[in-house]
Amino acid sequence: MRTVAVLGTGDSGSAMARRLRERGFSVRAWNRTEARARPLESDGVAVFPTSAEAVRTADVVLVTVFDATAVLDVIGQIASFVEPGAVVAQCATIGDDIEAVIARAGDLGVPLLDAPFLGNPGPARRGELTIMVAGAPDHKRLASPVFEALATNVVDVADRPGGASRLKLACNTWLFGMNAVAAQAAVLAESFGLDSRLFLRAVSGSNADSAYLHYRSAQLTGATDAVLSPVRAAVKDLAHIRAAAVSAGIPDLLLGRVEQLYTRAADAGLGDRDLTAVRAVLDGQVMRRQGAEPAVLDGIHHLKFPVSDVDRSLAWWERAFGAVRRPHLDHRTPEGVLFGYVIAVPGVQEPVELRLAPGSAGAVSGFDPVTFAAPDRSAVQAWVDRFEAAGVANSGLLRGLNSWLVVVHDPDGVPIRICSRETHAWDAEGVDFDSPWITPLVRDQL
Repeated sequence: MRTVAVLGTGDSGSAMARRLRERGFSVRAWNRTEARARPLESDGVAVFPTSAEAVRTADVVLVTVFDATAVLDVIGQIASFVEPGAVVAQCATIGDDIEAVIARAGDLGVPLLDAPFLGNPGPARRGELTIMVAGAPDHKRLASPVFEALATNVVDVADRPGGASRLKLACNTWLFGMNAVAAQAAVLAESFGLDSRLFLRAVSGSNADSAYLHYRSAQLTGATDAVLSPVRAAVKDLAHIRAAAVSAGIPDLLLGRVEQLYTRAADAGLGDRDLTAVRAVLDGQVMRRQGAEPAVLDGIHHLKFPVSDVDRSLAWWERAFGAVRRPHLDHRTPEGVLFGYVIAVPGVQEPVELRLAPGSAGAVSGFDPVTFAAPDRSAVQAWVDRFEAAGVANSGLLRGLNSWLVVVHDPDGVPIRICSRETHAWDAEGVDFDSPWITPLVRDQL
């Protein structure tokens, strides 16, 4: 009989422990709050007061705690007590923090599998999880019987830990987004005086249907308050997802909105409610409970550049950045006098206004009020090449404090930077301070 240690007996950890015991494994368990683990004893699970005691004699150790901090703590606790030949599988959703866990496990000599899962306590109890696994082939073979007892779908991601945690982020992006859009559709149907269940019936069996939609239908329509996955877990995971996207240079426009939705629900006291509780934000329940509309910000509305000649500046932005004027947003006085253009700059979500203000334009000449972003160094170089082809004077590729950049000046001498989201080590000595495109912005203003 193989022995499994389950470290962290929250709802999912407890369900996994019971499932494994039912399938004939010897199961040892530990939880930081011991009282939460004690009910497992009635199912034949041995409960221990310390994680070190729990891992003794275990062939496979499952770390099913909440976040990376807890994973790192547990690995430090058990490192000296893991049995020779055993393997430790971290099952938490921790995103890029997996690298810190890999490093910690390596330093302590802990054989590590990266094995996050999709599913909640129900599927865990029935052995219907999806487990994504990354790690050494020998480690995967050792843990395979355990994973097969817990999952109907085991995805072999890679032979090094890390990829499984990142794949979990991609999967959760899909789930959180789908949940938010489903909640929005249900609220919209109800705003028309329709029963939200009609929305579910309308898409049922069509190409727009979704098993996940029906799985959460009872929560979505308010038929039950049962919690499948809590809002607070989504807030934690979305922070990982958004950070990973930004690190990879991927625009996070949609992610930012989705994260804001779940965060607002959590801030309204719905953190322990099911994910579908976000509908309370979408249908205004949260605002009504809080009374007056809360004072919240919702990003940047638009960017504004003072210019001395709107037509000259418009032509420059069109040539330099491929900007497109939005004629219906032209700014005119009641007498019809033009005093500003609004333009759309490809890759920039917010509109940009070119406002006729010669005095202000002269005042900010030499100071860079805004910095645009490009994914990486090669993307910045592509902008250098574009500027050269368009005949726009530019700095060429420069090295900044921790990124690469190019600088151009608008017709009024206002510098506009494009910096890479890709970073290099923070290095004041390596900055191109000798460039005339950087020096006036730094040394002349100190």
